[in-house]
Amino acid sequence: MCGISGVLTPRILDQRILGEMSGALRHRGPDQDGVFASPERGVYLGHRRLSIIDLSDRGRQPMTSSCGRFVVVYNGELYNHVELRRSLIERGCSFRSASDTEVLLHAYGQWGKQCLQHLNGMFALALYDIPANKVFLARDRIGEKPLYYVHQAEVFAFASEAKALRPLRQLGLELGIDPEQVAALLGYMWVPDRSRTLLKHVQRLEPGHWGEFDLASGRFHIERYWELRVREEISRLPFGEAAETYTRMLDESVRIRLRADVPPSCCPADWTRAWSRPSLESTFPTCGRSRWSSSGGTARARSPGWSQGISAVGIKSC
Repeated sequence: MCGISGVLTPRILDQRILGEMSGALRHRGPDQDGVFASPERGVYLGHRRLSIIDLSDRGRQPMTSSCGRFVVVYNGELYNHVELRRSLIERGCSFRSASDTEVLLHAYGQWGKQCLQHLNGMFALALYDIPANKVFLARDRIGEKPLYYVHQAEVFAFASEAKALRPLRQLGLELGIDPEQVAALLGYMWVPDRSRTLLKHVQRLEPGHWGEFDLASGRFHIERYWELRVREEISRLPFGEAAETYTRMLDESVRIRLRADVPPSCCPADWTRAWSRPSLESTFPTCGRSRWSSSGGTARARSPGWSQGISAVGIKSC
């Protein structure tokens, strides 16, 4: 996992605030950190990197497109980056790195917001279109990667974790506890409104949604780009055919998640073990019995020395 953060404001920003925001996300990306700052345009982007694909500096973020138009900070992984790269090369794109971040940049350059329909992965991203003076935010379909934002007092800011927004109090933003949401959490054991958080004015960009902030007007527009739909023809499949389809799809899903420039390990959730473990152990012998965990829920881990990355295949991650 990585960590992203950003501040969009016409106000003068002490860049130490962005440094504090990025520092609050260091545990998400201990390998590298980077900043893009354009004070004259009021755009500040930060990134903390956990290197998984293309460990070289060519994969460093914030990353600028070869044409110089787009700048992106991105947390996640595009599992189909190999196929997308091949398609983009056929369309005339050239690449300087082996990173999936550059694939994302070219995909947006080719298809704009519709690039989200081409992405198979987990992600939270912020992409600055310099000529348009707009920042595009997006979250993956299920919401594996988090993205929080606040829009208040001529400041629009976002981060991978809500706590990374706390340094913005120095700009006068109100980020105290929201009693209404705390009451909902204590009463229902969850916050019913998925866009709200326990902090006042801090919201989540919901899964399967994108948002665009226009720096000229100061407006933030949100749209849904995906929702889960049940296909009736699938519910009528015979059990044997459904089981075969499930196994094939699961094997393919795990296969593309094993793409990494660091050693992989496996961590399935409890509910998948009985159905899937024998199939996965026979298909992926590198994920041997001694390396299986029943704890589930973790999709990225690191080796004790932090210098060697471990890409873990799991059900969800933060």
